[in-house]
Amino acid sequence: MKPHCIRCGEVNPSPMRDNDGDLIYWFKIEEDEDGEQCLCSESDDVDDDGETTSTFTGITQKDFEFDGSYGLVCPECASEECGYLNGEIVNDVLGEDGWLDDNFDPFEESGDDDTDPDD
Repeated sequence: MKPHCIRCGEVNPSPMRDNDGDLIYWFKIEEDEDGEQCLCSESDDVDDDGETTSTFTGITQKDFEFDGSYGLVCPECASEECGYLNGEIVNDVLGEDGWLDDNFDPFEESGDDDTDPDD
């Protein structure tokens, strides 16, 4: 079975870049302590700022052997559902051959930068 978003039906999502530069194509829906399905789970762990931490299960493969035994959400739907997910949605990272474009730099910050490296 082809992976697909249970919210919008997307099968070809644009990935989200995480803090480490990895591209996340899917987020796995988990069951919380009450048996309800959720995208993120808050733990009792506290970070350096005194805030509780949230955990997500991200999948870095666009296509994989998916058996349908759990739900998947695309990055667009995941960011709408959970305010903790605020990574950048990255469009057009794959070339025509389906591999990462040679010019793609996962650590490059996007924005309105008027500098041209070829100048």
